[in-house]
Amino acid sequence: MTLILEGKNFVRRAGIPALICMLLCIAEGSTSPLDSAARLMELGAYDKAAGLVDAAYKENPDDPEIILAYALFQKEADKAESYFKILAADSDAAEPVRVEALYRLGSLYYMRNDYEKATRYFEDAYKLVNDPSLISMVERCEKASGATSEGSFPTKAGAYVLQVGSYSSIENAQKRKAELEKYFDILSIEKAVIKNREFFRVRIGEFLSREEAESYAKKNLVPRDIGYKALQQQQ
Repeated sequence: MTLILEGKNFVRRAGIPALICMLLCIAEGSTSPLDSAARLMELGAYDKAAGLVDAAYKENPDDPEIILAYALFQKEADKAESYFKILAADSDAAEPVRVEALYRLGSLYYMRNDYEKATRYFEDAYKLVNDPSLISMVERCEKASGATSEGSFPTKAGAYVLQVGSYSSIENAQKRKAELEKYFDILSIEKAVIKNREFFRVRIGEFLSREEAESYAKKNLVPRDIGYKALQQQQ
């Protein structure tokens, strides 16, 4: 994943090093215009790099990788957004391209304080790749929008749990829970309400202390690359 972008100067605020890295990843192992653009960026020749990407897009406007690079070079967030949406909906595009487009869309809506749409894009990206950072972004959306929990907790007040996912649909939460049941026994789903919208949090355990929860996570979750957050149930 790359940086969350702010404002309208898309590339400038993302930072030149981040864009260089993205271009190199897109063009890895090739001598394409994208690779050449990345090399120019490394030399500080931003305008020349932008010109190469622009020319590549005019020549191959249907190539998903080139569309992504073209979108990343847009100075106006609204224009970049339109290209990201095209890529997000393109089932034939390579998975890394779609994931990046979905992540960028989620980031854009997060910065616009539209946490409902941001969450949806982050969740769609998570469906394609099991990246723990996407769980963190969903949780950031919840926190930013002032999530409040309702209903009874499945664990005792004061106990600790490990949250390993948060979803806007019960079906996705149940799917994640079923995946984790291959490895863990004590799993639960808790419902939270954010501005009249339901979210479903997948949690492991209960633990007597934060130290116990963290110890369990380092032994069982970290080796499986499962993102988590240790939380204490409220009284």
